[in-house]
Amino acid sequence: MQTELSRDNHQIWQQHQAEIPAMVRERNRDVKAWLIQPAIAPYRVPLFQEIGSTPGIDLTVVVQAETLAGHPWKIDINQLPFQVLRVPAMRWQRNFESEAFISPAIIREFIRHRPDVVICSGFTMSTMLLFLPMLLFGTPFIIWNEGTCSTDGNISPIKLRIRRALARRASGFLVAGSLSRQYIEGLLPRPENGLFHLAYNCIDNAHFMRDMSNEDDRAHLNQLKQRFAPRNLLHVGKLGERKGIKQLLEAYRRLVHDRGMQDVGLILLGDGPLRQYICDFAEQHKLDKIHVGGFVPQDQIPAYYALADVFVLLSIADPNPLVIFEALATGLPIVCSSRAGNAVDFIVNGSNGYQVDPLDTDAVVDKMALALTTIDRTTSTCVSRKLVMKATYQDVAKVFADAVIIAGRAGGQSLGSSVSG
Repeated sequence: MQTELSRDNHQIWQQHQAEIPAMVRERNRDVKAWLIQPAIAPYRVPLFQEIGSTPGIDLTVVVQAETLAGHPWKIDINQLPFQVLRVPAMRWQRNFESEAFISPAIIREFIRHRPDVVICSGFTMSTMLLFLPMLLFGTPFIIWNEGTCSTDGNISPIKLRIRRALARRASGFLVAGSLSRQYIEGLLPRPENGLFHLAYNCIDNAHFMRDMSNEDDRAHLNQLKQRFAPRNLLHVGKLGERKGIKQLLEAYRRLVHDRGMQDVGLILLGDGPLRQYICDFAEQHKLDKIHVGGFVPQDQIPAYYALADVFVLLSIADPNPLVIFEALATGLPIVCSSRAGNAVDFIVNGSNGYQVDPLDTDAVVDKMALALTTIDRTTSTCVSRKLVMKATYQDVAKVFADAVIIAGRAGGQSLGSSVSG
């Protein structure tokens, strides 16, 4: 994977690739980097470990909680293989899927530790709280953005002004895909001057690429085959409105009743506020092949992907869903919302799936039927696995390390210093 940069900065980037040793000599120590997160999700642990093991970088992950709303996991930060700083925070849960953290204490810790570079988690309250201290101390900061115009395009005018101010003062941007970059470019007066580092989300690809040939996997898969329909659509994720669950149910109803695909089941893995709605919908429309599996441990999920025929995600707004990477690693054809941030980068229409407007039910039904009947699984697997290997922990960690070194070398010079207006 290559770091994606504007043309204006390409020469600078090439110069900095070999500068970690030089920076360490100049400072007489490693580059002290902060990476701020609300909480540490399990899939982030290998990435942060890789970044933390990069020679010349002294990484501290700053967290405000051990779990997040709507997630079943909880991380013991004392057992993590990298440095963690826990800062106290007030917590405000907006709904099942969203919450905010306010941590005035992060200012005190910033002044106490004085990191050389800060990687901010998007345009969160922590980023805003640290904005002035980072300017006062001349600390370069990088905005790690997963948001897109679909997820963040309807914010209030005052929030938009704040984000534009933050973006202009940032030393660079870590973006999770093409649509994330597009969103940041819209905040800048002259987006060609922005410094972008393409850092996809990533998972343990090998875990999902396994061929289900060992005895335990085969036994589990055979059990699932006995329980479920001959053909199956699979959804993995929160059972909430933002994930397009209602749209998925209506499309599935039409697929079964209007297209005559009575042999197709729908498996939904996950939990959320729409769980009872799903059960009521299935009963009302006599859809006896809908299965709500609840939370499934990670070691069991590959068997469901192996069982399924098509993966479906119809999110109304979704920055960069990890389940797309899971489906890609297994080779399963995908019908995905065009509003999912990573769909455009990883789904090739007709080869490994289809992108579709989740609110166009007729189009969703058409694409699900096509995916079930026309996409070759071998072709899909070949295309998807080649694409998903762009997103590995090792490569993405290198992108983060490069971003830190470039920002640290600039010593606090922001985009705002070269962008007027």
